[in-house]
Amino acid sequence: MGINKKTIQFITILCFSIVFLSCRTQKKIAYIQDTDNHSAYKLQSSNLKLHYAVDDILEIAVNGTIEPKLTAMFNIQSDHSVSQDNLYTGSTTGNIYKVNDAGQIDFPLLGLIKVEGMKEEELKAYLKKELKEYIVEDPIITINLLNYRISVLGEVARPGEYRITERSRINLFEAVAMAGDLSIYGKRENVKLMRTDKDNNMQVITIDLTSKEIFASPYFYLQQNDVLYIEPNKSKALTPDRDMMSFWFSLWSMTVSVVSVILLIAK
Repeated sequence: MGINKKTIQFITILCFSIVFLSCRTQKKIAYIQDTDNHSAYKLQSSNLKLHYAVDDILEIAVNGTIEPKLTAMFNIQSDHSVSQDNLYTGSTTGNIYKVNDAGQIDFPLLGLIKVEGMKEEELKAYLKKELKEYIVEDPIITINLLNYRISVLGEVARPGEYRITERSRINLFEAVAMAGDLSIYGKRENVKLMRTDKDNNMQVITIDLTSKEIFASPYFYLQQNDVLYIEPNKSKALTPDRDMMSFWFSLWSMTVSVVSVILLIAK
């Protein structure tokens, strides 16, 4: 029993077609594609620092050299409702405050302080001014936002939640880098940023990481609890996963082996 050459050619072409259909042409995946060499882009100054919001957890330390006993009273960790919260597990040196629903913290001696909407430098300046009544020297005030975290989902190497503990701000590209960069299937021109505003409304903003206009965006720097979602492109839907690719490769290898045996028998 013999097999003609056309049948063998058909089987071979079919096997190669299956393999090639599992691959796709790599599209352009560069960021900021419209920039010029040695260009400078101005960032929006109003968005360079975080604004404190309801439910934020602040660590505030007040220190001095002349009156250490007086400043020590401001560094007693007394907020037990916060200490039971697992948002932050590192060590602290100051007192911990949770911003209440009215946007306030209860500070020793000073009472309720409206901090919602304030930036770090603004709160420092306010505390220094108010504490002059109790502390002769100009105190050194350190403020850390303990619940600064973001989430990156979708087509990235390491999707998940990330806690920002060593810096006071993070931008879009730094967040992408923390998540291991976008995969080749991620839509760089259609990144979704989800942010809850002060009125508890969810905003969904579309961001183009391939355009230089991102530097002028008010969303270039991320706020606490922001969520980035990287959508998959059309090629992702057409590309089988690794298990499927392994299956097709095994099938192709087996078919080639069978064809080889048939050819030997047909001789």
